[in-house]
Amino acid sequence: MAANRVCWWEIGTQDAKELGGFYAKVFGWEVSEFGDMGYQCMGSGTGKDGGIGGGIFTVEGKCPPYQTVYVAVEDVDAMLKTAVEAGGESLGDPFDVPEVGRIAMLKDPQGHTLGLIKPAGEES
Repeated sequence: MAANRVCWWEIGTQDAKELGGFYAKVFGWEVSEFGDMGYQCMGSGTGKDGGIGGGIFTVEGKCPPYQTVYVAVEDVDAMLKTAVEAGGESLGDPFDVPEVGRIAMLKDPQGHTLGLIKPAGEES
């Protein structure tokens, strides 16, 4: 795994299917459902010149709409601690998503949301 690379983007919105359809129509991206949670996986290309994949999902509860990127790291818990020590803010404890990996969300010192992920199946 390349160290600390941006590996995924995500948009939390009011209507994931509608917004996913917009991006598919405008850019020709492939849309596929992930599980039964209404998560729209967006394929923005393949091969050497392909783009970074992403996802769109409908936010619920107190979660506001947002857009973020995920950085693939070797150790989510340690990197979250480093980010907090550098002035970031943890948005909750790290958590595991089956078939996806270990994830933590944080805000940088200027308030931008950022995700950390140790993708499932990637060796340390």
